[in-house]
Amino acid sequence: MKVLLVGISAELATVVTKVLGARGHDKVTARDGVGALEVVARDAPQLVVVEDLLPDMSAADFCHRARAHPGGAEAVILVITNHADALPSVLDAGATDLYTTSLGPEALEVRLLIAERLVEQHARLRTREFRIPSPL
Repeated sequence: MKVLLVGISAELATVVTKVLGARGHDKVTARDGVGALEVVARDAPQLVVVEDLLPDMSAADFCHRARAHPGGAEAVILVITNHADALPSVLDAGATDLYTTSLGPEALEVRLLIAERLVEQHARLRTREFRIPSPL
């Protein structure tokens, strides 16, 4: 699976790399939102993990822009934040899920595994859509 890691801090990178690296995913990193949007447009990653606040934009702004790209329209986007009150605005902007750092590293591991399963479910649903004939 193609995974894009955006603005992930060193302390969280250890957890994210442990979970996703152990599962053999193809990871690409970007330090800021603009660089990440270039990766979204070019590579269409299936999973995007973004830590708020990026150097050049908020995670909500990134989600909104990523969803506008064809490469980001179907991605599962997990936002990591220090602000639990960010949930409504981030979800409204297009995030699939939100993890607040106050929950601890074990909860992040769980959120990453859930995001991975969501990617797999989305792929199965797309496969089904292609197999179902449309009515004439």
